[in-house]
Amino acid sequence: MAEAYSRRYGRHSDYYPTDEEFERAYGALIAASLIEFQRRKQMHYRNGREAKNGDKIVKLNGGEIQAFGVLHSATPGNDYCNGYIAVVQSATDYACMVDCLHIDDLAAILAEKGLDKRPEGK
Repeated sequence: MAEAYSRRYGRHSDYYPTDEEFERAYGALIAASLIEFQRRKQMHYRNGREAKNGDKIVKLNGGEIQAFGVLHSATPGNDYCNGYIAVVQSATDYACMVDCLHIDDLAAILAEKGLDKRPEGK
């Protein structure tokens, strides 16, 4: 069996990686960095789901709905104050009660799931 040799460190020992081990670890580090860079370029909703222009969204404030419509003009890389909502509700609409929720019930569901408050640290 040939002895492992490193261009960087000379003869291989347990303290230094071989060229193959170094390149594998370096490649994994670069891949992880690219994934993190792409993740930071994306926009995310409060629950972590990726946000895209054209999504139907609900704007919340303290667990209450402030607006709903279609997200547009949002720029990736920023999760705060980014983009606009094109409100798409008509002046009147019919109400089939089995398809509706009272606003207080929706607020309670949001609170139960921990989605009634903005994430800290952002």
